[in-house]
Amino acid sequence: MILRDYMRHGAVGWGLLFVGVAALLMGCQTTANDEDEAEMERSNVPFQPATYISRLRQLDARHPTLFNPASTAIWVSSDAAELKMQEEGGLGELDPVAAQVTGNFHVFELHLVSAFHDMSMAADVVDLRGVQVYLETPDGQRISPAQHLRAGSREEQPEGALRRFRRTNIVVFPRHSLWMDDLTLDAVYPAVRLVLETHSSEFYFEWPAVARPGIEQRALTAEEQRWLQRLGYDEFVSRLRALGGMFH
Repeated sequence: MILRDYMRHGAVGWGLLFVGVAALLMGCQTTANDEDEAEMERSNVPFQPATYISRLRQLDARHPTLFNPASTAIWVSSDAAELKMQEEGGLGELDPVAAQVTGNFHVFELHLVSAFHDMSMAADVVDLRGVQVYLETPDGQRISPAQHLRAGSREEQPEGALRRFRRTNIVVFPRHSLWMDDLTLDAVYPAVRLVLETHSSEFYFEWPAVARPGIEQRALTAEEQRWLQRLGYDEFVSRLRALGGMFH
């Protein structure tokens, strides 16, 4: 079912973190009913997205305008974090906390925008309040986040008779299954989605896999570079430090 849908739509402290998200990992569900989907042969090679940037798409939605299409997500791998650092004139190695988090978890920046007519709902959804967030894989897994952090303050500006709200969120997912030590996102997957469900509406960001594992992502466009820098390296690292401090 999900594969067909894809075709249609195109360190002690860290040990404690793994233990702390055990219950969340129990929520990793297999929703596929098709036997072929449930039996995808895993490669034990990490999934590698073809690009870091993804634009919001819509599935079934009672409120199709709840999120603005300008909403954008960034898959912040270690390489993407290094690009952030270089854009700010940084040299050398990543901050140790940034290296540890991006090396052990899948980290996403969600730059969410809403100018929905119900301004209370708009403000809530850009903060991910009342929004179910999960990674969805082609074999039917739904992987819950280990942690969610809000970066900076919510931005607000007039848009006609409405208000446009904007917020950056950092969402962190486990890289390995706690019980089996398997990769949560395997290179066998043709694509991976990050899904947002709220108010009987479903939206998603999607990252296709590279053609072959180990191949570098294509060069970023100027627009993608601007998105990568929207949350600068220093602030990004600061938020990850706050995450690490919660588990020491």
